[in-house]
Order: sequence, then C-alpha cells, then structure tokens
Amino acid sequence: MQKLSLQWRSIIMLNVISTFAQLGQFGIGFAVLPIWLAARHVSPVNLGFFGAVEWAGMLQGLLFTLKLVDKMGSKQVILLSLISSSVGLLLIPFSKWPIWLISAFLIGFGMGLRWIAVETWLYRVVPKNIVGQVAGFHEALIALAMIIPPALVAILSTSGHLLLIVGVIFNLLAAIPLLLMQNEAANNQLKSDKSKVSFLLNLSFFKVENIALLGLYIAIVGGVIDGALMALFSVFGLGRGLLEAQIGALSATIGIGGLLMQYPIGWLSDRAGFIKAGLLAASVACLVATIIALTSLNFSWLMCLCFLLGAMTTCFLTLGIIAAAYTQNHDLMAQNMSKVSIAFTASSILGALSAGFVAENVSSDAVIWLVAITSGVLTLIFIHALYQQKSSTYKVVS
Repeated sequence: MQKLSLQWRSIIMLNVISTFAQLGQFGIGFAVLPIWLAARHVSPVNLGFFGAVEWAGMLQGLLFTLKLVDKMGSKQVILLSLISSSVGLLLIPFSKWPIWLISAFLIGFGMGLRWIAVETWLYRVVPKNIVGQVAGFHEALIALAMIIPPALVAILSTSGHLLLIVGVIFNLLAAIPLLLMQNEAANNQLKSDKSKVSFLLNLSFFKVENIALLGLYIAIVGGVIDGALMALFSVFGLGRGLLEAQIGALSATIGIGGLLMQYPIGWLSDRAGFIKAGLLAASVACLVATIIALTSLNFSWLMCLCFLLGAMTTCFLTLGIIAAAYTQNHDLMAQNMSKVSIAFTASSILGALSAGFVAENVSSDAVIWLVAITSGVLTLIFIHALYQQKSSTYKVVS
C-alpha cells in the first residue's frame, strides 16, 4: 500500500508541475507571444521565424535533456528549464527585434528540457495497462495552456507586458511542488544502453507495422500542425477580418477541444487500439480543416469547427507519446520518448517556417491548408496500417 501511495503521489505531483510549467512556457511563450508580436506589427515571415527559433530552442533542450539528467537528476533539470524560460520572458520588455529571438530560444530551450525530464520520470511510474489513460489525462491538463493564456489576451490585452509577467508566475508555481518532491530513485534507468539498437536504426523502422514508427509519424504531423498554428493562426484570423479578442477566443476554443479530447483518445487507444485511435484523429482533422479552408463561415460556426480542429490535432502528440511509452524497458522508453519529442519539435520548425512563407506570398489561409494536407497524408498511413492489421501482418513492436 505504501508503494502504491508513493507511486500515485509522484504521478499527481508531476502532473501539477507539468501543468503550471506548460501554462508559462507554452501557453504564454508559444501561444500568446505570437499574438503579442502581431499586435506590434511583426510581419508574417518574422512571426514564422520567431516561432521557428522557439521550436529550435526546444529541439536543443530535447537533445541535451537525457545527458543533463544523467549528471544532475530530473529535479534539477526541470528547475533549470523553468529558469531558462522565465529569463526569456523577462528579457522581452527590455529589448526589441531581433533580440527577441534570444528570448524565443530561451523559452523553447526550457520547454524542451522540462518536457523530457518530466515525462520520462512520469511514465516510469505509470502502470503500463493504463498508460493511454494517464497519457490522455496528462495531455488534457497541459492542454489548459491553449485555453487559459489565450483567454487572458481578451482580459488583459496585449498593450503592456503584464502577460509576460503572468508567464513567469506560472513558472514559479511549477517550481513550488517540484522543490517539495524527492529526487527520482532511478536516474540510472535513463542512461543510454549502447548495446541496444534504437528503433530508429532497426530494420523494422521501415515497416508501418512498428507501433513506435507509427507514433513517430503522428508526432511529425502533429509538430508541423502545432508549429504552423502557434506561429500563424493570428495571421489567419486577421485575414478573415477578425478582431484581436476574437482570435484569442478561437485559440482558446482550439485549446478547449484539445483538453476535452485527450482522455477519450487515451481511453480509445487502450480499448480499441492505437491504429483506430490514430485513424479517427487524422481523418476528422483533415475533414474539418478542409471545410474551414473552403468555406467562408460566420464566427459562431468557425468557433465550432475550431473546437473540433483542436480536439483532433492535439491528439497527435498524445498518441505519439502513448506509442513511445508502450515498452516495458525503461531505458528504451526514455529513448523512444526523446525521439518522438525531437521529431515533433523538428517538424514544428518546418511547420512554422513553411506556413509563414506561404502566408506571406500566397494566402493567409495557408496554415489551415497545411493542416488539411498533412492530416490527410497521415490518414492514408493509418488506413494502410489498419489494412496490415486486418491481414494479420501487423504486430506491436516497441
């Protein structure tokens, strides 16, 4: 009973830490800052560049996390991540473009460190028979970062620097439960095992039957979509003639959809299987994005469709994490988690840059078309995987 109590106490505390950190690092740093910058007439190309630098900073954080955890421990790495992002936010009021790109890198770097340090710690203690549901619940909590900070735009406006201070406060709130936690008992489980072959180098990497590979595919698409939406959704809204407050409301609606869908998609993955859950998310995202791109909707209908869009696209990263966490081997799980998150982040850079370029040169609707096309490709991949499963050539390899 004592062991179970310690296990679930750790799960609860890590979810609290992740939630507050996500509000500060991602909610303010990634979701709100582009709106703040757009209000200061930063061009679409520069908005895309800013977003790309944030994702590049995150990528660097992801690449260094496991080495830092080996040397310092997860607790210290998470604390370092909160400091990095807070410094990035505090630098903005005292600088201008292009110095803001340094802030972008620091915010992203902190986000990358915290992501792997928290989630590898968390999924080591989660029972494997409920990993989908815990992952869904965890992602639902951090989806608050797409609801609360954008909603604060409508309340506080972007006229001053108060939103940036709020981001630092969220980071401080994450540090409180972190400082109360004991260091994890098994840091050595995160060390690389050179005798094992990563799934990225294994021959089964080239077969869709590998669940780790499917997780990688869905994380890549999720990254492209997240990078594009974070950096350019405000440009899409302005192109449709929306006010700043309406854009903030739509961003919050996307976040609400994501929050409400995370636990159901985790439950569906546990019950119906990873492939069917992924196929549902990809196909609905493709359909909804296509409707938004092809039609001119009033604000109420656009709110409804953005709710569905957020519900489906936010599931992509959750499903990628579920795929990475399936293995019983803690060391391999940490490596898989790192690779899925790196793929997500690298593709987010591409998403932000490509959406910014196309929005500048073609249309402000480019970000929505990007969602439709990439989720459509992912739908075809999952249809192929489902066919393999039904023809008995599919097996779980993690």
